[in-house]
Amino acid sequence: MRVCSQLNCNKPVYIESNGHTHPFCGKTCAGLARLAAVNTIGKCSSNFCCRPKYKDDSGNIYDYCGRTCAIKSSAIALEKENQSPRNVSEEQNLCKTKCSRTDCSKKRYIDPNNPTKFFSFCNRKCYWTEINSLTTTKITLVSKKDLDYDRISEGFMKVLPNIQIQAILRLQMAKQIVEAHLEFRKKKKYVHQMYHGTSASCNIKNLIKNQTLQCNSLGVGVGGIKACGICGILREGNSTKHSNYNGQMWFARQPSISIQYTSGEYKGIFCVDVATDDNNNNYTIIDSNAASLARFLVIFK
Repeated sequence: MRVCSQLNCNKPVYIESNGHTHPFCGKTCAGLARLAAVNTIGKCSSNFCCRPKYKDDSGNIYDYCGRTCAIKSSAIALEKENQSPRNVSEEQNLCKTKCSRTDCSKKRYIDPNNPTKFFSFCNRKCYWTEINSLTTTKITLVSKKDLDYDRISEGFMKVLPNIQIQAILRLQMAKQIVEAHLEFRKKKKYVHQMYHGTSASCNIKNLIKNQTLQCNSLGVGVGGIKACGICGILREGNSTKHSNYNGQMWFARQPSISIQYTSGEYKGIFCVDVATDDNNNNYTIIDSNAASLARFLVIFK
C-alpha cells in the first residue's frame, strides 16, 4: 500500500473511484507540500499559478513550474508588446460552457488558479457516467484551453521537444470495454498512465476534422489489407488478438519509447490507463484486453 508523500504522514494515498492514484492522502497534505516547496524554491512566475518553480535533477531552479506556464507567460508578454490585449472575458465565457455530458446541465469545472482554463466535464464522475450510454467509441477534440490538453501536451514536450502536436483527441470507449477494465483494475495494485504507439493505413489527420474512424482495417493486415492500428484500437480498444507479440501488448512510461512504433508524416500515440501489479519498469507487458483502457490519442508530426 502506497503512503502519502508528505513528510511524517503515514496515511494511504488518495485513490479516485476510477483508479487514478494521487501522491498525497488528501488536499491538506498536498497543500502543505506545495507550500513547503514554494517557501523553499519560490512560486512560479506566472500570475495565474500558485505552484512552486521547477527544479531539475541537477538542482537548477527555473522561473516557472513547467513548460506550459513558461509558454503562456511568453505569449502574454508578446501580446502586451504588440499592444494586442487578451480577450479574457471571451475565454472565461468559453470556460463557463456547460458540462460536455449531454444530460448534464451543470457548468464545466473551472481552474480556480486560472479562470481561462477548464475541464470539459463538471467533474470526473460525470465523465465516467456518460460512458454508460456509449455502444461505440466517442471521439472528441480536446480544446487547448482544457486542463487535459495542458497535462498531456506537457508530458509529450518534456521528452519529445521537437514534435508538433496537431491535436489531442479524448476517447470514451464503449460501455462493455470500460466496465471490463474498471472491474479488472480493482484487482490490481496500480493504475499507470502509459503510452502505446502504433501505425495507421489511413490518413489519421482526418480524425482531427471528422472525429470518426477513417477505415475498417483492424490491428493486423488481413487478405492483403495493410494494418491500421489506430482505427483498430479506436474500434475495439487494445485487443490481444491483433498483437504481433504472441498475444501480448506493450505499454511504455514515456512517449519517447512509444514513438519508435509509429510511422508516417502524421503519427499517433495513445495515452492509456494500464492496471498492473508492477511499479518499477519503464514498460509494461500485458496479455489481457481488460488490463488497459485508451483515454486519449495524440496526433503529431
